Amino acid sequence: MPTPSHPPIPPIHINTQGIEKLLSEVDIHKATGPDNIPCRILRTNASVLAPVLQPKRSCETQLLITTHDILQSLNDTKIRQVDVIVLDFAKAFDKVSHQRLLHKSEFYGIQGQLLHWIRTFLTTRKQRVVLDGSQSPSVPVTSGVPQGTVLGPLLFLSYINDLPLSLSSTTRLFADDSLVYRPIKDRNDCLRLQDDLTALEDWEVKWQMTFRPDKCHHIRFTRAHNVIPYTYQLHNTNLNTVTSHKYLGVHISADMRWNTHIGSIRAKASRVLGFLRRNLSRCNTDTKIIAYNTFVQPHLDYCDTVWDPHTYNNINKLESIQNKTARWARRDYRHTTSVTLLKQDTKLDPLVTRRQIHRQQMIYKITNKLVDIDKDTYLHPTSIRSTRGSHNLKYHTYQTSTDIFRHSFFPRSIQEWNHLPSHVVNSPTLDTFRNRITNHYLPNPNPQPTVPDPIHPYPNPLPNPALDP
Repeated sequence: MPTPSHPPIPPIHINTQGIEKLLSEVDIHKATGPDNIPCRILRTNASVLAPVLQPKRSCETQLLITTHDILQSLNDTKIRQVDVIVLDFAKAFDKVSHQRLLHKSEFYGIQGQLLHWIRTFLTTRKQRVVLDGSQSPSVPVTSGVPQGTVLGPLLFLSYINDLPLSLSSTTRLFADDSLVYRPIKDRNDCLRLQDDLTALEDWEVKWQMTFRPDKCHHIRFTRAHNVIPYTYQLHNTNLNTVTSHKYLGVHISADMRWNTHIGSIRAKASRVLGFLRRNLSRCNTDTKIIAYNTFVQPHLDYCDTVWDPHTYNNINKLESIQNKTARWARRDYRHTTSVTLLKQDTKLDPLVTRRQIHRQQMIYKITNKLVDIDKDTYLHPTSIRSTRGSHNLKYHTYQTSTDIFRHSFFPRSIQEWNHLPSHVVNSPTLDTFRNRITNHYLPNPNPQPTVPDPIHPYPNPLPNPALDP
């Protein structure tokens, strides 16, 4: 490795105040750890026992910047396509060399007690095989980082962190999910991307890691009819070209439309809802709604800032899940009953509005540096003076020439952000912003329904194509 350029990491000091701060922010909805102590008890008794810190990097932030890069490239008329190579490590976490990892840790400035902790964490482990009551002799574990731990993925990332230095193309690393991509103007760009794949082979040998060519894929993102064909190779094996790939839990298609992903999460949510309907049919409305919010809604919310649809077809596909939930929860399947009022009665906000709120929350996080997305790169303040009722945190809108880029996260959300009232944008905390943005988009989010009559429990308003089935 080159001469270390990273300053030494100062010694880590653990004190009671730091532990109390961590415990006081534990998510009470998380499952218990190996100690079987409920998270609610840890948080409630934080001052006695001593958030999980809100991570600035997540699958959502990784997907946002990656899809934006691809869509912005496709928005350029000079770029024909964006070729993406999806890399797959063979036994990624198991093949990390302990000695090389410790060497890299030292290079990154980890020293003293902290380096000793990491060495002990890695090198004092043994393993054996147990089969039908018989045990093999224990042998020391000389490679690999422990999986299922908080420190494991971090150590793995530090081990592969220098991988992009060997390449000229853009690299996205997230644990063992790695992408290498390049905008393609002509065949020379394809050759440069192939050179990067060859450089990866040298990196493998140096750091004793291995890619599986049969599991690596090539995706060609394009809106052009005449693409630039090229067959990429890794270890003299042709990479399979696919039209869709599930990256960090989201299906990304070659046309950068979200029909495949929306169809997938709708099917998954429908299966879970069907299970709940079969097993909770005799429960009351509140119990059913709690079950829906716990087991179904997370499928509909996951990374929705990335794939939020703009077409009525996809909006209605997702909203139909809530329509079914509202009728099931209230045991009302009559065509004369307004499903909109049923959802208001069961406190189910429209998913289209819920996703809009999530997107504005992400803009707020980027603005206030609560996530690791560089504000100066993606949000450019405008010099236009604010008018009465508006705010002074407006951003330049993106110039778009394609429909898919126009309706993507940054171009779409910035326009909405610029029209928010000042008291919402200038909220002092994320919780305050969340409350104010919800009240802005849903000023009376859960109004009391009209008193039902014996024949028609709810009046039947004009149908809303985005909300009613």
